[in-house]
Amino acid sequence: MKSVIVLCLFVCTVFRAFGQESTDQQLANLYYNNGEYAKALEYFEKLVNKQSTKFDLLRYAECLEKTDNLKDAEKTLKRARTQFPADMEMPILLGEFYERTERADQATKLYNELIKTVSTSGYQTVELYDVFRKKGKTEIALKTLEAGRK
Repeated sequence: MKSVIVLCLFVCTVFRAFGQESTDQQLANLYYNNGEYAKALEYFEKLVNKQSTKFDLLRYAECLEKTDNLKDAEKTLKRARTQFPADMEMPILLGEFYERTERADQATKLYNELIKTVSTSGYQTVELYDVFRKKGKTEIALKTLEAGRK
């Protein structure tokens, strides 16, 4: 009998924890979608500290940027880049952040380093080209393919 009560308490605790997490996710997305970035920031911060999914990290970084926490936004994008090293979109998102914050020289340097890094792998070259192309960076995309041919 005692073990049944303990089991029930454990199951209730687990369900409550999952319920809270989904509530935080829902509130974060609700505030984000309504353009209330300061409110969304509080919930995304909780989510990012518990579990760092790509989706949550990027929305958290965007909320930081929209609330003029540029230093923290940059740190978050760098964290996302190291947390998802195989994702070619992450460094490009960091480069776009540099461009939005009037640091085009840093963006260009980052893009050139990326191109140099992937130019030895045909698959990565095409993948990086595709991400640049989808982001509307046609000149850099072509530069990526040219570097891959050498």
